[in-house]
Amino acid sequence: MSSDKVIAVSLSSILVLAVGFVLSIAKGIVIPMIVALLFAFMLYPVIRFLTKAGMPRLFAILIVLSGLFRFSFIWFFLILYSSINAFINQYPWYLEQFKDIYSDFSFQIMQRFNISTTDFLLEYDWGKVARTFLLSISDALTSMIGYVFIVILILVFLFL
Repeated sequence: MSSDKVIAVSLSSILVLAVGFVLSIAKGIVIPMIVALLFAFMLYPVIRFLTKAGMPRLFAILIVLSGLFRFSFIWFFLILYSSINAFINQYPWYLEQFKDIYSDFSFQIMQRFNISTTDFLLEYDWGKVARTFLLSISDALTSMIGYVFIVILILVFLFL
């Protein structure tokens, strides 16, 4: 009888590991699917109300989704605007902090490696740093746009 329990526990452990592995591989589809299901759950009563009011289902779906995306974009740009405005207002403080950090960093470089900081900063490839930073930002933005597109597709098919 105990060997049956050992087999059941072993199979359960293997099943949990397999499900975790499959979900980690399929997270590019699973996460947008969960987001779309949550949006569908929240927006379905509005679509049902509009269809009962006599509006065709397709138009109700388009109106609800366009309202959702308008609200999302307005919210995003308001947050972006307030963040940029706060950064501009705090810029003098950030500049002073940067100067302090830079002077400490350059002093440490000069002491540890016996080199001049002007040579160090001139020899460093700042274009490569900027290129890497911009590529990482564009990669994140492209990934986000891809997730939004998948969520839109899933929402449309859930509502139809």
